[in-house]
Amino acid sequence: MNTANTISDNAQAMTIAFDGLAFVTGSFCAQTFYPPGKVADFFGFQYLRDNDPTNMGHNVEFTTLTANPVLTILTDAQLQMLAAIGKEDTTLGAQYGTARFPLAMAFRRLNDGTVPSGKTALDLNAVKAFSAYLFIIDGQMSYLRAKAYADVLNSMTSEQKAKFDLVKAGATSTGWMALQPTDSAANTIMAKYATNGGDLRTYAGELLAWYVGGIDPDVYWCPERQGTYLGSFFMKDVKAMANPGTTIDSNMTADMGNYFLNPLDTTQRTKVTSLVDTQRDALGDIGATKGITGVRTQISALLRGLLSGKTVDQAQVITLSSKYGEYDSEISYYYATAFSTLGLTTTQKASLMTERKLATAETGGTPDYDVSKCGSGHWHYSAYDSTSATVIDTDFMFGVCSAAGTSCTTNWNCCSFSCVSGSCQN
Repeated sequence: MNTANTISDNAQAMTIAFDGLAFVTGSFCAQTFYPPGKVADFFGFQYLRDNDPTNMGHNVEFTTLTANPVLTILTDAQLQMLAAIGKEDTTLGAQYGTARFPLAMAFRRLNDGTVPSGKTALDLNAVKAFSAYLFIIDGQMSYLRAKAYADVLNSMTSEQKAKFDLVKAGATSTGWMALQPTDSAANTIMAKYATNGGDLRTYAGELLAWYVGGIDPDVYWCPERQGTYLGSFFMKDVKAMANPGTTIDSNMTADMGNYFLNPLDTTQRTKVTSLVDTQRDALGDIGATKGITGVRTQISALLRGLLSGKTVDQAQVITLSSKYGEYDSEISYYYATAFSTLGLTTTQKASLMTERKLATAETGGTPDYDVSKCGSGHWHYSAYDSTSATVIDTDFMFGVCSAAGTSCTTNWNCCSFSCVSGSCQN
């Protein structure tokens, strides 16, 4: 897998269709589920996962298997460098996790028809502006991690690098499986730094991926990485979450995408398949400076510069991250708009719901994880909370907001999200 695969028309077509199935059969709760590894993902870990030769990449234990050897190779001082990320990273991660909810809620309202009076569509500019704010948080996390990872890697001895080179061999007789510490040894290290917050295994796994990778793995993302507010990650991951040791079928996205298209008529199907062209500019291309691909390339190059001792302007990373957010939400806007206007019949809805249960319920339908792992609750990344999520009023995403110059108390009163000295600045 590489970026060319990710942005190919075929991969995007199947991913879009998979998103469609998840969205039209799903719920706000399902839309809130989000794998934590998709945040600040400029370190090649997704590439490592998707290209593991033993196909263990989509096993729920993959992060543990790759991170544990790293924990035992690093010195205490280096582990402290990683652990020091924890408190700030946890705070930023918590902000990002809940800041996703308004986008998910606005898209759900559009699908369910519970839009503000007089409105029939989302306001693209409002959606993009909110997502730009969201991705600024992602940029802050990315820079924070990159600075720490570079400090650790630049402090490693030749002996440590030699061990990392062995781990680079992957899940082989000489790779990370051969270098696995005992569970007790790894858990002892984890417990020592638990008070710092964050996830030391996440940092260790990303550190390894950054070391063994390069600019192309850093830029790479799995096709599902964009448009993440529609619930496809829940549909793909929930059964594996409920069954430790499960490896997710690598063909699931394509298979489910085809299932979604099958019962649609020609007009409905065209609304879905035409999204490949609609999103093309926002998705970008290899070598371009615009679109998601172009922006990810620029951010990845900046962050990797830290490894060679370059001074990297954090503000530049944040600015690019903000633009990334605009492109990402533009794609999400196209998806939600198209899926919400399919006009599905009762028969089609029933057929699609049957397909959904192949992913979200065990054989025979019991247990049904849409009920036991969702219901009226919500997810904070991959942690379930049975209470209803607190979400700000999302009317502004439909263009209902204060006009320029009117009074405000928070940014959310203004379509531009700029409340300056008590006045909306659009």
